[in-house]
Amino acid sequence: MKGSALSEKHWLQQPRFKMLFAVSAEISALLLLLGVIANIVLSSRGRLFVQEGTVFEVLGTVVGVTGALAALYLWIGMGWYWLRLDHSPSSTKRFWFVMLLLLNWVGAIAYYFAVYRKSVSAGYSPSAPGSA
Repeated sequence: MKGSALSEKHWLQQPRFKMLFAVSAEISALLLLLGVIANIVLSSRGRLFVQEGTVFEVLGTVVGVTGALAALYLWIGMGWYWLRLDHSPSSTKRFWFVMLLLLNWVGAIAYYFAVYRKSVSAGYSPSAPGSA
């Protein structure tokens, strides 16, 4: 039974979760970029953009909740992948630990694009011979 469990892909590498992590990373990265652009524009104006109205409040709430859930999902998933399946050299793992810990969801976006996506698309499997 243990041998059959090792031959299957870890749940973090299954297509469903690969797709969910990709969507979460794209949403989080897009909202990060949007936030940076908005702050640059607002700082050049010298005042805050405050738009009142129900439409803007609802839109802001939906975008905020969606972004927060996507970022949280990505951060937890990339932290779990780092902990369980990342077999990088210890210095690299320490670097990513600090990035995930200090930069939180921004570090998770970077980890997704730099480590997770490459290793999963390369077909890495924790049980594959010579993969450790």
